[in-house]
Amino acid sequence: MRCRNRASTPWRSTTTPVSPTPERCGTRTCRRVPWPCTCGTTACAATCWIATTGCRRREATCTVCCMVDRALPVFLINLDRCPERLQRAGEMLERAGIGFTRVPAADGRFLDPDRDAHCDQVACRRLLGRPMSAGEFGCYLSHLEAARQVLLSGAPHGLVFEDDITVGPEFKQALEALLDRPELASSRCDVVHLGPDRLKYFTRLGSCGEGHALVAAHYFPMTTRALLWSRAGARRFIEAHARVRLPVDFFLREEMVRSGRGLAVWPPLVRPGDSESTIEAGRSSRAAGEKRWNYGFLKRKRLLTNRLRAVARKLTLRLGLWSF
Repeated sequence: MRCRNRASTPWRSTTTPVSPTPERCGTRTCRRVPWPCTCGTTACAATCWIATTGCRRREATCTVCCMVDRALPVFLINLDRCPERLQRAGEMLERAGIGFTRVPAADGRFLDPDRDAHCDQVACRRLLGRPMSAGEFGCYLSHLEAARQVLLSGAPHGLVFEDDITVGPEFKQALEALLDRPELASSRCDVVHLGPDRLKYFTRLGSCGEGHALVAAHYFPMTTRALLWSRAGARRFIEAHARVRLPVDFFLREEMVRSGRGLAVWPPLVRPGDSESTIEAGRSSRAAGEKRWNYGFLKRKRLLTNRLRAVARKLTLRLGLWSF
């Protein structure tokens, strides 16, 4: 079925989902999750979240809706001043069969992390040896809002993209295979990185589609272009801080290395686009001029500490002292 309003408003959406309500599916209790479609109409997906029932009943007014077949909400972070990126990402995701809900990004041009009560620059200088840039602060706030939307969706998982991405036509099939992995149902899985640039200190857990593997990312990758959050992981991310102390990619590496709750897909399902992310624009321009005298020492200390923790986690997993 083709979307009735697709030609006029191809990617219009809202960031406020409708709360799921219980419903009888004929076997066990299912949840019908109405969601604003990307075309402006309403698409429904009734999916039983009890794995033993095997219920996959769906009703939809539009095949280009904001969920994949597992009632997975998909969010795309995009700046208001970058409609061309929204257009490009929308076309790419549509070709891959993935609908999405746009999350307006916090624009660093209008943020002052030195004066904002939600940003702890003293802690950032102490931990990194430099202040946080406005672009980094905006990027963190954007991902924080996306995580809140994952919680509001009521779904067990939520997928968050940045707007400068490249995905192939096989992405949806690989994502379905990933969602079938038992590790994603574990309480020890907070987030899966779908687009790592590189991977160090990892343990292969199993296949998730042709040519891709799910791994325990003991040394969690930097960048945040594509993150698959569990509901519990999104909640922990939101509750982990009273104030922003680190850029979001630094924070996730520190937290996932410490807790061991981070996974990744390798080779990556999502690759960077052709241009630099505007969400993080200006990351180094200001910070480079305000590095403290101990910046190099703190960086080496941080890298060594995280690598030692990653090696220790890899050994505990291999010895059976830790599992998903």
